Amino acid sequence: MNNRTQVKYVQNVADEWSFDGKGNYWSNYLGWDLDGDGIGDVPYRPNDGVDVLFWKYPSAGVLMSSPAILLLRYVQRAFPVFTPPSVQDSHPLMSIPESLRAKAHDPRH
Repeated sequence: MNNRTQVKYVQNVADEWSFDGKGNYWSNYLGWDLDGDGIGDVPYRPNDGVDVLFWKYPSAGVLMSSPAILLLRYVQRAFPVFTPPSVQDSHPLMSIPESLRAKAHDPRH
């Protein structure tokens, strides 16, 4: 929860992070839950092609806030065909599971 980088995944293979219709809780998930079942209606993808670029070529970090990078991120969202295979959670949880709530508020974790 509240990680600066949720997942660092640089493989070129799609990897599903949900099982049996239930996924994980992601503190920066911005989806919605229209049917109220506690599971997000939009898949969560923690990484995009720009993230992979920065991980493979750290010196490209100077371009992080440039218009070109913002445009690349926009194109990937608008045209998913340009999004490389990555981690996806098709059933993200909308709230912290009860079993993890105490840990979420414990400063040692």
